[in-house]
Amino acid sequence: MTIGNVTHRDGRISASPVLGNDVEFGANAVVIGAVTIGDGATIGAGTVVTKDLPAGAVAVGAGFRVLSPRGEA
Repeated sequence: MTIGNVTHRDGRISASPVLGNDVEFGANAVVIGAVTIGDGATIGAGTVVTKDLPAGAVAVGAGFRVLSPRGEA
């Protein structure tokens, strides 16, 4: 798993991710930039997250798509 920010060529560094409580990560998941991951979210293996993820959401895929929150059909 990789969590980080972006360093620009001119030396500026973007904000780092903010992680909620009880967030689950699959193998090789990546969270980068100024994003917020909500409480209880799940990030699947190999998923690259570059946008906010709401609480309880499940994100999968390299471009990531959000599935229904855990416990909901």
